[in-house]
Amino acid sequence: MRTAALPDALLAAAIGLALSYAHPKVARQSAMTMIVTALTTAFVPMTGMSDDLAFNGCWASIIIAAAAVHVPVGWLSEMQMSWLWRVLAFNAGLWAGLVTHVEGGAPAVIVGLPLALLFIPGQIFVKRNWGIAIKVACSWLIAIAVLEVGLNLVPTPGYTPDHMD
Repeated sequence: MRTAALPDALLAAAIGLALSYAHPKVARQSAMTMIVTALTTAFVPMTGMSDDLAFNGCWASIIIAAAAVHVPVGWLSEMQMSWLWRVLAFNAGLWAGLVTHVEGGAPAVIVGLPLALLFIPGQIFVKRNWGIAIKVACSWLIAIAVLEVGLNLVPTPGYTPDHMD
């Protein structure tokens, strides 16, 4: 059985950690974008969403958001980076809201959204040159998401009904 609480929490954590490298004003705006988009998407009535599509989209968004911390400094201009953070936050909010339509309902998204505020202590870490801790945490999030996508693609005994059921 899959629930939306864990993917939503991991997605909010990935965005929160990624925003540690953003300008404080952009980080606040992007975190708010993620939260508002997730809540709006979660509370809008919607039908016909495939659970595999929603969960795989959520895991892919975690991978993309967590990988954003590995973008080399100076590779993009400040303006391009601010738009990158906003687009990543909007994407994360969209998938977090869509996953709640499949499993768990709207309360599942509310549980994980405070993790989007991880950018506050994260920016302190970056300013003290302890940013490697954030990169390691994001690498772990990428590993978790890749393993979850792998579980969806490989038939695992006990996860789907077989001829014995």
